[in-house]
Amino acid sequence: MGMRTFEVTQRDARGQGHGTCRVVADDASDAVAWVRATVPDQADTTVYAVYRHRRLRGRRFVGLWSGPGYDGGQAGVREPRRPRPTPPSLSIQLEVPGAQG
Repeated sequence: MGMRTFEVTQRDARGQGHGTCRVVADDASDAVAWVRATVPDQADTTVYAVYRHRRLRGRRFVGLWSGPGYDGGQAGVREPRRPRPTPPSLSIQLEVPGAQG
């Protein structure tokens, strides 16, 4: 596909940026891997915001990758679902007219 230019911004838990690196890579995940491997002091980084740098139309947001300081947070945590109740049981009784039982 060819090499592309990406901007990788390190962000902390409050969403504030802590430096941006411009990286030439095949895709966004390779750019994040390169920044993780080469940039020192990433203790406060919780996410990496990745932008694709384009000459004519500027930069475009690609996605977020979790960093070493990311603990998972509470997003998406739900109470476990309860099982569905069993359907009411069906029983058939034949009533014969005139018979007493």
